[in-house]
Amino acid sequence: MLVVLLFCIAAVVASPAQTFTTLLGLVQATNGNFYGTTFSGGAHDSGVVFEITPGGKLTTVYSFCSKPNYTDGGRPEAGLVQGTDGNFYGTTESTVFRITPAGKLTTLYSFCSKPNCVDGADPLKKDDATSKAKSASD
Repeated sequence: MLVVLLFCIAAVVASPAQTFTTLLGLVQATNGNFYGTTFSGGAHDSGVVFEITPGGKLTTVYSFCSKPNYTDGGRPEAGLVQGTDGNFYGTTESTVFRITPAGKLTTLYSFCSKPNCVDGADPLKKDDATSKAKSASD
């Protein structure tokens, strides 16, 4: 709860003109700072990866939809995990990605790249998948 409160305060103080929507919590990295994603906001209003210090300094690490043909994806619907290599891993509405703490993003896989999307499409965070399954069974 304290972490979320820090993010809300930092977003208002550091960027009063920007609006971000974050769907999941933060991950504390080995450097002691917290990292997360937003579903919207950023340079192309398609979400960002951000870093926030325990003291409340917010930094946008990456803005999605920055690459030609949006090959970097957009609108992340889940948080990040930090791998043993020190990089962060996550998903957008169409990709799986790796991003360095310095902001170098690599798309590891683009969903729906095969005919009829047999490789899958639109990865969702667990809570969305659970609530959609529940509402479908109601």
